[in-house]
Amino acid sequence: MKALLTTFKKDMKLSLRSFYIYLVLLFAILFVVIMLFAVNDETELSSPFVIYVEDQEELKDFSSALSEDAQGSAIVVNSREELIASLEDDYTLKGLYVNYENDKVNIEFVQQGYEDDSISKMLEAEMLGKARSDMGLTIDKEVTLLRENAEKVPLKGLLIPIFLVMESALMGMLLVAAYVFMEKQEGSIRAYSVSPGKVWHYLASKILMFLVFGLLSALFVVFTLRGFDFNFLQVLLLTIVFNIFGTLLGLIISVFFDSLQGAMVWIVVIAAVIGVSTVSYINPSFSPRVVTLMPTYPMQFAFKEALFPAGDTAYVWNNILGFSAVNIILFFFGTWLYKKRISTF
Repeated sequence: MKALLTTFKKDMKLSLRSFYIYLVLLFAILFVVIMLFAVNDETELSSPFVIYVEDQEELKDFSSALSEDAQGSAIVVNSREELIASLEDDYTLKGLYVNYENDKVNIEFVQQGYEDDSISKMLEAEMLGKARSDMGLTIDKEVTLLRENAEKVPLKGLLIPIFLVMESALMGMLLVAAYVFMEKQEGSIRAYSVSPGKVWHYLASKILMFLVFGLLSALFVVFTLRGFDFNFLQVLLLTIVFNIFGTLLGLIISVFFDSLQGAMVWIVVIAAVIGVSTVSYINPSFSPRVVTLMPTYPMQFAFKEALFPAGDTAYVWNNILGFSAVNIILFFFGTWLYKKRISTF
């Protein structure tokens, strides 16, 4: 343990002389500044409807009910041409045109063309139910909340887990690789291989070093943007296991290359692939199996549950235990790899 502590102290001193570590803290500060001054909590990620209902006496009640249900999330325009123009200017919008002709209500859904068929069917069913209701038919509607105490997550809060995962898993993977290659060029690893130090000490020291800076940046962001209203123990443990996971990935990748330039392509590709899970995190309806199997997918939802508890504590602990087990396997695998290849550095 004394040898490990000595190696860790040496790594901490060396890290403070390089600019790599300060990138982590700078990234955290920039994120907080953007969240505080550029992001509005009232901003909605979902796009509103653009609605035009022809001004006909037969549609007065229908139009009123539609506007009431929209509750400010709809943009009301004065003509179908204006509706089309609005959608052409903003590709995220969807349109709804309603008129009365031949003794029936005609509803036209105006979409961009990339929407899934299920969206059209859902809108059709919703409008059909509304039309029946306006015709005097009784429709019973009941809303069941699976998590009655669930807190509505504001936009700032929704983005915090993305930062925590990117900083822990992706930024850590890149920076530890850069740090290892720097030591390769200086010959530090080769010198370490002939010293009394053990290989697992070398890996553990790197993990501890990046864990310190990872915790500092993560807790700085969480306390600044969330205050004290979150599960501190769960956020702490999640940050630890995810940070270790990212660091171990970076250590294992770097063992196969001689320079950062050679490894950068693989690091960027891996980061881009597992970063796709952010799309499913923001829009859970898009969750293909291949995305849910990416490690960053459960990471983001686990952080969200720890920051904004919704009653699914088991999910958080399953992630903590699961990634802890994976980290143990990766650590032993990394130790074996470095023992095999350290003489070639």
